[in-house]
This record gives sequence, C-alpha cells and structure tokens, in this order.
Amino acid sequence: MSTLERLVAAEVTHATTDLYEMVTTRLPPTLRDAIDLLVEVPEGDVRSSLFRLKDYPKSANAAVIKGDIVRLHLIEDLLGKGAGLDDLDPRIVRQLGQLGCRYDAGDLRRFAKPKRDALVACSLVEARQALLDQIVEMNDLFLTGMNRRSRTAVEIRRKSLRRRAALGCTVCSARSIHWWRPRARKPSPPCVRHSTHRPHNMATVRHMVMNLLRATKPGKSLKVRRKLAGWDPDYLHAVLQGTA
Repeated sequence: MSTLERLVAAEVTHATTDLYEMVTTRLPPTLRDAIDLLVEVPEGDVRSSLFRLKDYPKSANAAVIKGDIVRLHLIEDLLGKGAGLDDLDPRIVRQLGQLGCRYDAGDLRRFAKPKRDALVACSLVEARQALLDQIVEMNDLFLTGMNRRSRTAVEIRRKSLRRRAALGCTVCSARSIHWWRPRARKPSPPCVRHSTHRPHNMATVRHMVMNLLRATKPGKSLKVRRKLAGWDPDYLHAVLQGTA
C-alpha cells in the first residue's frame, strides 16, 4: 500500500469515527442504555431482542400484521419522542441503518460503544419506517385476498344454486328451505282447451303454492295446511308473506 493510500485510509477511518461520535452524542441516554440490552442474548434464548425486531415476514395474514404492529410499538417505545437524528442528513441515517442491519448481535457487541450505538439507533429508525410501509402493504394485500376469496365463494355458491335450479331444486336463501318440483301431472282439460301455455302456467303456480306451504312452520300436515289456507284469509296472507 502506498503512502497516499495509507493517508486516505487513515482519514476515512478518522472521519467515520467522528461520524459515529457525532451520532452517538445526539442519542438520548435512555436509548443508549436500551441498545446495550438489545444486543445481549437473554439467558435460555439463542437470539437477541434486536434480531427479533429486524425479522420481517412477508406473508399477508392477520397474525403477521399483528406481529408487525407489536414490533412497531416496541421500536416506538425505544425511540421515545425521537432518536435526536431528525436534523441529520437522511442519507447518512439510511446508510448507517443499512450497515447496522448487516451485523448480528455478536458483531455489534465487539464494536466500540459509539459505533454500536450509532449503527443500532439508525437501524431502529430505518426499521420503524420499513415496518410502517410493510404494515400498509400487508394490510392492502390481506384485504385484497379476503375480497378475492369472498368473491370466489359467492361465485361457487351462485353456480351451485344455478345447477340446483336447473334440476328443479332451489334454496330459499331467507329461510334455507329446500324447494322442490313435484312430478309433472296431467293438466286439466279446461286449461288445455283455452291455451297451449295454460298447463305450464298452472303447473308453475301449483309449484309455487306447494313450496310456500312447505316453507311454513312444521306441526301440521301438508293437507291440513292447504285446507287452512283456503279457510283462513289471515293464515293465507301469512303463508304468502313467508311468516306462517
């Protein structure tokens, strides 16, 4: 290495050290104490608390979104009213934050305290912004997925009902009653004499009447319900309204 290269490397090292010192002096004492706890691995665990704050799952579901919100609240509690880096160049904070995310807790513990505090503080600031963006994105994806699944379920249900209707068996959605079509009966001679469409119309009316009677509350036989609807106008009205 030439003398010029050694001088440049020394100046870069000196400037970087000054930058770490400058960033560290802006941090609140409570945050600096919390950083020392973050890089420590709790007893009985294999990962530090800082690693869990940097863990960003990508699947869009309610559990992931809830976990992101919990991590966001933890970071906001650590930063408090701020890390004192608001007036610092955002490019410096971003660069130090990205650099801090590359190191694990073991590497950070080996660094000098000014460098460790600066890297962790900037990584927390960047993690807060990344979590906010991720929560919004995951929420949009989650709602889009729910909407897609709902539309698919409705479409499947619609096709099922259409198939059943084509077979002469539909479902009354209001009361979940299976409607049926009895076997075709020979139309009465007067209907045949008057119109070629009259038998079909009368058969359709009969199907509707029978289904309305079957939709009433159980307790009486179908024959009794037919007679009661012919004798009692109030009961007939209730049958037609679907409240009998």
